[in-house]
Amino acid sequence: MAQPRDYTRQYNFNDFQATNPDDPLPGNQIDAELNTVKLTLDDLNTNIAKIQRDDGKLGNASVHKDAFDQAALALINSDFTPRGDWVAAREYAVNDAVDFNGATYVATVGHTSSAAFATDDAADRWLLIANAAISGTGSAVDKFEGDGNTTAFTLSYNYTTETAVQVFVNGELLNPVDDYTISGTTLTLFTAPGLPVVAGNENVIVWGASVVAQAAAADASGHESNASGFADEAEAWASKTNGIVESTDYSSKAWSIGGTGVDTGDGSAKDWATKLGSTVGNTTEYSAKYWATQGDVPIVASNIADINTVAAQITPTNNVATLASISADISTLADIEDGTLATNAIQTVAGIHTAVSTVAADQTDIGVVSGISADVQTLADLQDGTVVTNGLSDLAAISGDIATVAADQADIGVVSSNIASVNTVATNINSVITVANDLTEAISEVETVANDLNEATSEIETVANAIANVDLVGTNITAVPNVSSISSAVVSVIAISTEVVAVYNNSANINAVEANETNINTLAGLNTEISALYNIRTNITSVDGNATNINAVAANQTNIDAVAAIDSDVTTVSGISSEVVQTAANFSGIADFADTYKVSATQPLNAIEGTLWFDTTNDIMKVYDGSAFQNAGSSVNGTVESKQYTVGTNSGTYTGSLTTFPATYDSGYIHVWLNGVKLYDGVDFTATDGANVVLNSAATNGDVVSIVAYGTFLLADHYSRTAVDALIDDVETLALAGL
Repeated sequence: MAQPRDYTRQYNFNDFQATNPDDPLPGNQIDAELNTVKLTLDDLNTNIAKIQRDDGKLGNASVHKDAFDQAALALINSDFTPRGDWVAAREYAVNDAVDFNGATYVATVGHTSSAAFATDDAADRWLLIANAAISGTGSAVDKFEGDGNTTAFTLSYNYTTETAVQVFVNGELLNPVDDYTISGTTLTLFTAPGLPVVAGNENVIVWGASVVAQAAAADASGHESNASGFADEAEAWASKTNGIVESTDYSSKAWSIGGTGVDTGDGSAKDWATKLGSTVGNTTEYSAKYWATQGDVPIVASNIADINTVAAQITPTNNVATLASISADISTLADIEDGTLATNAIQTVAGIHTAVSTVAADQTDIGVVSGISADVQTLADLQDGTVVTNGLSDLAAISGDIATVAADQADIGVVSSNIASVNTVATNINSVITVANDLTEAISEVETVANDLNEATSEIETVANAIANVDLVGTNITAVPNVSSISSAVVSVIAISTEVVAVYNNSANINAVEANETNINTLAGLNTEISALYNIRTNITSVDGNATNINAVAANQTNIDAVAAIDSDVTTVSGISSEVVQTAANFSGIADFADTYKVSATQPLNAIEGTLWFDTTNDIMKVYDGSAFQNAGSSVNGTVESKQYTVGTNSGTYTGSLTTFPATYDSGYIHVWLNGVKLYDGVDFTATDGANVVLNSAATNGDVVSIVAYGTFLLADHYSRTAVDALIDDVETLALAGL
């Protein structure tokens, strides 16, 4: 529908009246003037009849999408949930749309709004999709007046490609690149436009990209940059090993396996678990592996059976030491066993009457020693059954270590109650196994001692059975020759008769001691070691009393081995515990976002309605509408495609058809011109398949067909049908009023 013809005055009646004040106005000029006015009024009536029905309402199909600006169209077509003006402390869901300072935003995540909108916007909770404050129109328009010389013109906005704008000179649409170029805000025409037909009217018109779309694209770019920054920071916190992260702390990987600053500082988890040879970091402490393999623990573990034996037989240690100190005297008294050399024995007794007196005074102790002869034998056979010196020497040499273990029985209790944490000790379980294996040998040290006492006639029993020989010597004492020759000796014996009687009465015990002569001699040579063991008797008892905890550690070997095998993973998780908690708290949101946002070169499979896909092949954001992916608003930047064809002349995929012209477009978002005259979609041409524009009437060879396709996008809000009807009524009222 053409615009009404402009009314142009045909005759100056004022001038005629001035020069002919007495003459009537010329009738022919009045008729011509009125005829010209009638033409304009007729055009106005014709156009009004096309938009107004006889009942006074707007004509059917008279209001179309071109009647609305881009913001109104976006609101009509959007799927967002309008929530009105933004309010603090309000619950918002994804796709909720709000107005703030004249701009429209959509929520990207569900949240409760903060006290200030800027706080939530900075946290990427809102996406700007429309800003009424930017411009009252959908596109930026620049107008210039040609002068026949100027070819460079400065635009209001910065554009990156020639197809981002439409350039008209004297109403003719120019071809991008072929007729002009754009660099930033500078438009350069290849041919300088001449003066306009009507002076003062701009004849160079530049239609720019959608201001709203550019603002949305800029905002999306900002969010992309923020996301990239967050990704880099997350990677640094997870894996950086060459220094601190953001001047605050080291990464979880550095704390786990080591890195610059950690190794020479507090030390990494790996060093605390396995480092040998020196202390960890700048501390004075050693690692768990060091204490498990390099200190006294292995020695104690390998001799635990001996320690247990000593602990069970330690009382009374002082008596054993006393016996050791008189081992020579006890050996002399043993000569009375054979029953034939009584004289010699008496002489010997007389010669050692002081020692006999000592023995008599210690008969109680001798009785105790006799009573623990099996224990003495156990001490003698402690290590291998024959070489007692080595076993006791080893125990004495580590007496300080035994004391240390006893002093740490509380710590051993802690180890037992926290058995899952004792991972590095478990790696040395072989030491405990070695001790246990001793009991599984064909003939072990412990079993040897037990078997001796279980024999039909043991060494100890043999000594006890020989007491009859001692009685025999006493019965036949008168038969001993040469008693007189030893009278002085007898006198000496008589002087100690009480002691001799005491010795005689204690003969059974003395015989028992004699039977254990070899072992007692050995103990006498080890009096220093036995004293050392006696001095730590309390500690040895404490170790034995902590057997339950030690057994608990051994019983959990399997669990300890399992934890030890993943100790680095446990340390890593411990170092990022706060991140794990935060991730768990937001897991549902993360999972939802991962399910609905895809980045790939090919179309995602099994997409659901609302899925976002960034097509990396074409660098375009697309959204799934339930049946296919469509271009999303944040990827649109004004003009999508601009084509110009000369009818009958092949160009690219155009083969010279008079009706069909190739173009890529979204149905309903395309403009077509024929020789500079705009055609109407559905009336003058058909554009539905997104690939071709078909003229309803064939063009003529040489005609020029211009096609411009626009991107589609959705904004924040939309009108209901009731709201649209009310808007149309308002438009109708304005039209009837001539406004």
